[in-house]
Amino acid sequence: RLYLDTARLGRMSGRAQRAQIDFVRLAGEEGCTLYWDRFLRDGFGVWPRRLQSRYPGLSDWRGIQYLKASLAELTGVSAPNRVLLANRSAELVRLAARAMFRRCERVLVTDLTWPSYANILERQSLNRGRRAVVVPIRKAIFRDRAALAEVVERIAREYRVNQCDGLFLPAVSHDGIRLPLRMVWRAVSGHRPPRFVAVDGAQAFCHAPVDLSGDWCDIFIAGCHKWLGGHLPMGLAFLPRATSYRAIQQTLARMLRTRPLHDPLLAFTWQLEHDCQERYSETVNLVSLFSCRASLAEWFSRPYSVQRQFKRQLANARQLTVEVQDTGWKTLRPSPCFRSGIVLLQPESQTLRRMPPDRLRRRLHQEGIDVTSYPGGIIRVSMPRDTWKERSLERLRLALRRCRKRNVRSSDWAPVVNW
Repeated sequence: RLYLDTARLGRMSGRAQRAQIDFVRLAGEEGCTLYWDRFLRDGFGVWPRRLQSRYPGLSDWRGIQYLKASLAELTGVSAPNRVLLANRSAELVRLAARAMFRRCERVLVTDLTWPSYANILERQSLNRGRRAVVVPIRKAIFRDRAALAEVVERIAREYRVNQCDGLFLPAVSHDGIRLPLRMVWRAVSGHRPPRFVAVDGAQAFCHAPVDLSGDWCDIFIAGCHKWLGGHLPMGLAFLPRATSYRAIQQTLARMLRTRPLHDPLLAFTWQLEHDCQERYSETVNLVSLFSCRASLAEWFSRPYSVQRQFKRQLANARQLTVEVQDTGWKTLRPSPCFRSGIVLLQPESQTLRRMPPDRLRRRLHQEGIDVTSYPGGIIRVSMPRDTWKERSLERLRLALRRCRKRNVRSSDWAPVVNW
């Protein structure tokens, strides 16, 4: 199969697979023994030789603090205690929204925001009597192929006109638009520096270069289950800005104490770090910790950087645009400054454009291709890290042609959505 679908889950890395296999064996053969607590806190090295030789797939685990230190190193965050781990990214967005609207009256967001995150922001703004100002830029980027300066100026103008004092932006949107975050921050700061900046980095983490050094971002939210290759969902939050770090920690402590935020892993790791574990706590699923750490170990062992990988994915995207020209599909690509390793394809056939997304996705799956599908016949293709192999491109071309040629019953039609 040709798996090109990091919108949901990325393919699991080899070291993460080995970690999970040995964890399953450990759970069935040993259970939660006395050795388990020491292993969780201090890592694989504290185990007796008998266990180390029996479960070598867990050798990358060196404790929660080491995991946080590895994540901090990957993003340029200064210290491990500025990394939060959670079962669900949505709970971290809820934390970011609560902290943001405690400090900001009006927060600027765009129509690139993931819908469920936009709903969280809207609810939090209403609860606090604040406002989220939505700036539409998707059509200008996709349809009008707006230039970088034009989009940045539009965001800065709306920020100024609406008297905003906060930002919530995606680093890379789910449909592949990469925003120049630092440029936007500088543009709006010329009028009024944001009191709080939150970034949705789910599609950027381990895909596009991420640099959280400096003092521009308050919270960066990502996950280990997409581009990193951890596969098992786990939310990550990075708190790089010194001036807001303590305020976010205080907000988190209040939310954990009063229960508007319910995430067992976030509560467990936070309490463990602050030595304030509850006596009657909830049983926590910790499995994603080991696959995340193993994927990080594999990541750091690679001979190339994120920047080099990203350049290769951009080259793959350019090649894909050429390769699909005679298949009956076209690429929906913004100006080069907004591009990422995510490419949208849309069929020329109006019949396919009316096909429900799930049916289109199933049809491509039957042809050996796994992608994400959206209304209007649009499919999202995630570029591989390595240079395209000719047989993979030929398989994709064949699948697109065969998908176009197959008949569709009129009962399967849906309204056409124009991007």
